[in-house]
Amino acid sequence: WNKVESLFAYIATVGLAPNLQTYNVLIKMACKKKQFEKAKDLLDWMWKEGLKPDVYSYSTVINDLAKAGNLGDALKVFDEMTEREVAPDVTCYNILIDGSLKKRDHNKAMELWDKLLEDSSVYPNVKTHNIMICGLSNCGRIDDCLKIWERMKQNERERDLFTYSSLIHALCGVGNVDQAESVFKELVESKAFIDV
Repeated sequence: WNKVESLFAYIATVGLAPNLQTYNVLIKMACKKKQFEKAKDLLDWMWKEGLKPDVYSYSTVINDLAKAGNLGDALKVFDEMTEREVAPDVTCYNILIDGSLKKRDHNKAMELWDKLLEDSSVYPNVKTHNIMICGLSNCGRIDDCLKIWERMKQNERERDLFTYSSLIHALCGVGNVDQAESVFKELVESKAFIDV
């Protein structure tokens, strides 16, 4: 990392200005080394230099913080991102929802889910729905899983094998075999591949 910083300083002394891609590479490198403070400093430096970070700049930091178990810090970076009017994409939401559910914080996951649904510039994808159904079922929130399932059906959202199997597993886990069988029948009718 010291060599990177030296090169970065040298570039500045010869009158070259690092661009967005340069910063994004440095942010990724800092995150790979788990030097999250340096990654956040680079985001701040970009703003000071008049260069607006993009969604990739922020999602890199958010993703790596969440993967390292620093969900609180990842949420702070997300808040900063939205305050600075950098529009989050579905990947940012997926990372934070997944991290919240892995920490069994279904309230935070539902708060992020609601925020995603209110955001007219981004839509939940099949991965988002799968994260919600699987994660909420692990938190014992079967009613919420079913609401998301119904929303997917009403909005004609794609459902893949993982979506079906997660819901079937959740329903069987609470002894609701009849409804699980009904979902299985929908799976067969959908002509999705059956995991044997």
